[in-house]
Amino acid sequence: TPRLAARLAALAPPGAVTVSAASQALLRASFDLESEGIRSLEGIGAPVETFRLRQEHGDAARWPTPDGSRAPLCGRDQELGLLVERWRRACEGAGQSSLITGEPGIGKSCLARALRHRVARDDHAFLEARCAPDTQNSPLRPVIELLERALGLDQEPDAGSKIARLEGELTGHGLALAESMPLFVPLFSLPLGAPYAPLDVSAQRQKALTLKAIASLLLAMADERPVLLLAEDLHWADPTTMEFLAQLVREAPAVPLCVVMTARPEFSPSFSTADVLLLPLSRLERPQMEEMLAGLVGDKALPPAVIEQVTDRADGVPLFAEELLRMMLDALLLVERDDRYELTRPLSGAAIPGTLRALLTARLDRLARAKQTAQLAAALGREFSLQVLSAASPLGPEAVAEDLERLMSAGLALRRRRGKEAVGMFKHALVRDAAYESLSTGARQRVHARIAKTLEEGFPEVVRTRPDLLAHHHAAAEQKREAVGYAQNAAQAALARSAYVEAITGAKQAIEWLPAIAQEHERAEMELGLNGIIMPALITTEGWSAPEVKSIYDRAIELATQTGERERGSQALHGMAMFTLFRGDLTAARDIATQCAKLAEDMNDVVALTQASLILANVTTWLGDHTEGEPHHRRVIELYQPAELPVYMARYGWNPSIVVRVTHAMSACICGEPDGAVRIYEDAIAAAEATEHPFTIAIAYQIGAWIHHLRREVADTQRYADALGKVAADHGFPAFMVLADALGGWAMVHSGQAEQGLERVRGAIARWRRMGSGMVTTFYATHLADACLAAGAVEGAREALDEALGETFTTQERCYHPELYRLLGEVWRARGDPGQAAAAFASARDMAEAQRARLFALRAQVALVRLRRAEGRVELDDIERLRRLRSGIPDIPDAREADSLLFAGAG
Repeated sequence: TPRLAARLAALAPPGAVTVSAASQALLRASFDLESEGIRSLEGIGAPVETFRLRQEHGDAARWPTPDGSRAPLCGRDQELGLLVERWRRACEGAGQSSLITGEPGIGKSCLARALRHRVARDDHAFLEARCAPDTQNSPLRPVIELLERALGLDQEPDAGSKIARLEGELTGHGLALAESMPLFVPLFSLPLGAPYAPLDVSAQRQKALTLKAIASLLLAMADERPVLLLAEDLHWADPTTMEFLAQLVREAPAVPLCVVMTARPEFSPSFSTADVLLLPLSRLERPQMEEMLAGLVGDKALPPAVIEQVTDRADGVPLFAEELLRMMLDALLLVERDDRYELTRPLSGAAIPGTLRALLTARLDRLARAKQTAQLAAALGREFSLQVLSAASPLGPEAVAEDLERLMSAGLALRRRRGKEAVGMFKHALVRDAAYESLSTGARQRVHARIAKTLEEGFPEVVRTRPDLLAHHHAAAEQKREAVGYAQNAAQAALARSAYVEAITGAKQAIEWLPAIAQEHERAEMELGLNGIIMPALITTEGWSAPEVKSIYDRAIELATQTGERERGSQALHGMAMFTLFRGDLTAARDIATQCAKLAEDMNDVVALTQASLILANVTTWLGDHTEGEPHHRRVIELYQPAELPVYMARYGWNPSIVVRVTHAMSACICGEPDGAVRIYEDAIAAAEATEHPFTIAIAYQIGAWIHHLRREVADTQRYADALGKVAADHGFPAFMVLADALGGWAMVHSGQAEQGLERVRGAIARWRRMGSGMVTTFYATHLADACLAAGAVEGAREALDEALGETFTTQERCYHPELYRLLGEVWRARGDPGQAAAAFASARDMAEAQRARLFALRAQVALVRLRRAEGRVELDDIERLRRLRSGIPDIPDAREADSLLFAGAG
């Protein structure tokens, strides 16, 4: 405390440093200290033992021991040597990554500390990220805290000075402020004001750019001087932090960056470990344990019985051995003499706990009142704010400070600084667990309720930035209504940052708390709101066709019916229609979309009716029913109200007047109006580019590429596929990236780059299937088959066609059915079977005519006439049919090929 510090300063002679027992516990690993005895100090209640600081150890590190342990590193020489070697390589410019794993108390942090100690005199920067159980649903929390310390933001008093500091740091490390400030400012919950503006990108793209920017900043720091980055306890890392670390591990080799990570054995890395040094720590052997015990007590011998008892009980776990020795000393079972330690009574009669957890609990039990403070601190977490601890404690600030001193003296906790704030930290996660689990159920609830109330009344910044933390405390206090509210806020915030896994996990956790809310209607409304968060996150991570998507929408429809929430019910029904559409169950999608339209009409909801008509336009087109589809296309265009665009975007994420032109232009082209299709997509592109909305622009470019592909215009297909690919890559639209690669690959094959183009098409289709969609599979199959045939891979074409034809029996996706049979005819022709080829071409033509698909019918008839001409048996009916199908179709490659055959036939 300040009073104690003042009294100690007054005691110290000039040039000397006098410290308390608590400070001696922190400094003894790095400095030689001499006891000055126990003194009574003015204004300090209890007598205090003071220590004179004599000198720094010759091999002392430049920082305090992070876990307060005195245990020397034993039996880890090989592992430490490997880490030091990795550090040396990193300093030479070849960045390195290492992962230390082992059970609790085995010495992971001790090994990392030894590395820090070994490189302490090297010029470098040290960065630390520590994961914790209570931040597993808080995206990037360990990384954000690392950045706050690294950039000095934790030293600044207010938002304005933090922003100024951030600007200076980013500029100093070579990052452009216009692009980087909109990414970094939200991380620290700061306001983004002029001259900066939010980036016009999707939330998913914003997340990707943010992770890239953080990595770029750390890499720039490493370029200036080597960086040692320690990421501890990855078994508690949130998914976004793991995503970031995976990126950092990939990029580390380019700069002087040494990444050292620690985790428990159950941790499974989400990143490739091909270039990561893996260091699993095993338990120590008996000689190593004895060496460690000798290191703990220095040059004074321990009784053989103590060594025997400790090594047997500890069973190779260093932390257990250290705590056993501490317990014996604290209990005066073992006392220090001039040249040795002695037992005060036989060990056989002593109550020595048999497990590490029981041992730590016993040590806490000896702390009297300080145990209560330890329990409160444990409810806050392994690391805890001293300001919050003091405010939440019923004991008062001075009593809390005294208790913390006692915990530190016992080697169970230590004090650290986080910027301007003092924080406490338990020596090890197991100490925190022991303190927390010593609380009875009722006491635990009361403690968490007190913490939640304290945060809400006195720490508004925590409430604003850490709703997940408030949810945790309210839930543990059995205040589930409040917990659900905070959890929903946290999940919504995670969704907005594209931290989809955290959003899903947080929302599902909140749903598990709902049974504690007695009022059924309130419970249903809460669950409906939480489902509204899970739906988009699940669709993004698992795809529209994931089985869980259906169960979520089913439940949402049930809840909307139960609560009378017709608007939410309508949205859920639309979601179910989209689910069935993307699964490829077109018949079911049409039925559900028809229900959507009826409900929208009953509600007089023009926005919902527009969306229902859009789904029906899509479904009927892919069913190959162009006649039924045309009025649905017209209806979307007629119903669309530009003033309601924000509502369309908020509900469905797109502009229906642009989206509808995808199938409208496609249907027009297939039905023999390719110039009309061009006019449709040109209008769409002009309208989309005027919005400057990336997703809408991508849809418009998709139409352009698709129509030119249907028209078989290779250069224009490539041009629009490239434009689509750029927008998709810049803004993070994976489905559009698939389409860009499929269309672009097709164009490459027909431009003489057969091998590269075919590989690109295959890769795109593989990615589409991994997304789980059963929609437009026939479209992609025709791409692949056509590309295979052009590249001479006949059997590859046959495999693609066989698979697609099998799927159409399930999906009823008949729109591209004529093309599948035409291409199948080309396979038979290439195999030398003209009879089968002619039958397939004729079937393709008949299917197309039945669908009013004149372009496909023309294409099939061209193939049939070409085949029969090669056999020398063209019939007049074939020529007349070709002339009729050619009539009215403008000058496109298919029409020109028909003209060539007609000219030859007339001759």
